[in-house]
Amino acid sequence: MKHGLARVWARLVVALSLCLFLAGLAAGAGALFLDWRWAGLQDPTRDARILAAALLVLAGVVLATPGILFGELLMILLAQRRLLSRIARQLRQMPEFPESGEPPAARRLMGRLGPRE
Repeated sequence: MKHGLARVWARLVVALSLCLFLAGLAAGAGALFLDWRWAGLQDPTRDARILAAALLVLAGVVLATPGILFGELLMILLAQRRLLSRIARQLRQMPEFPESGEPPAARRLMGRLGPRE
């Protein structure tokens, strides 16, 4: 299992970024709906609550987006590397035909696309 640590790291970054996004949503909902007088704060106006909630949700989105993109990109690159190594392994296993200088796949393709008689 090559690159297992990178795969785990990518999943961890995505998971933590999603948690950060959800924390921004929860903080925005808390700012909007919770009563803050128990903490000794003055009860904010409705406009202040809406502004605080919007800023907290926006902060969650802005802080979580790079982590999600980085983790997903790393997972895509690892999957691409796995696919390319499988393709290379299959190409190495194909028999070579010395009577022609072209690889077998090119001969098959040219046989299908060549001029018809």
